[in-house]
Amino acid sequence: MRFFLPRSLAADGAPAPTDPRLHLVQVPATTIAALRYSGIATQDSRDRHAALLLSVLAKSAWRPKGDVFQLNYDPPFAIPFLRRNEVAVDVEK
Repeated sequence: MRFFLPRSLAADGAPAPTDPRLHLVQVPATTIAALRYSGIATQDSRDRHAALLLSVLAKSAWRPKGDVFQLNYDPPFAIPFLRRNEVAVDVEK
């Protein structure tokens, strides 16, 4: 799980985590292509949407740089058709 801090807060120095299991890391800037979908993020739905994302990219000037990954935004108890999910991949021109 990741949480992103605003650039202004991160530049001033983020507060130290109080839980020793948490770590602050810098993630380099990157460009991603993402495809949003709703519902339960099963392996089958991830695979179908990843294939669709890659097929759209194949027709564009953008090329995948790495593996497709999953982004989930809602808790497991959210109503399935209201859940927000994305499949994404780092891209380059």
